Amino acid sequence: MERARRISPVRDAEEKQIPFTLHQDSPVIPPDMMETVWCAVNRKTKNGVVLGGEQKLSAYEALQAITIHAAKQYGEEQEKGTIAPGKRADFVVLDKDPMTAEPNDIRNIQVMMTVKDGQTIYQV
Repeated sequence: MERARRISPVRDAEEKQIPFTLHQDSPVIPPDMMETVWCAVNRKTKNGVVLGGEQKLSAYEALQAITIHAAKQYGEEQEKGTIAPGKRADFVVLDKDPMTAEPNDIRNIQVMMTVKDGQTIYQV
């Protein structure tokens, strides 16, 4: 159990200012980034046991890992990762703010719209 508790020590990486990203190992879990954020924030197993609670991230830190850090990892931080003039207009609109939502509710946040290169490609 001790080794499992140390899986993905993202809090340690954050405190040491080591950039990291979050991802899914599909088909282990379906590709759902809000589920991934939920996992990083709550670190709960399928049975509801907190695994390595000292490694939890804030919702903001988890969102940075899937946006800013991911763009940097791919060497694309000049065109992606943040919303700024001159960058690609890739973003989603969510039905709730993950940073103010209850941590256990983050996985239920729905994507209402997806914009890629300035074009709406999905909308509820």
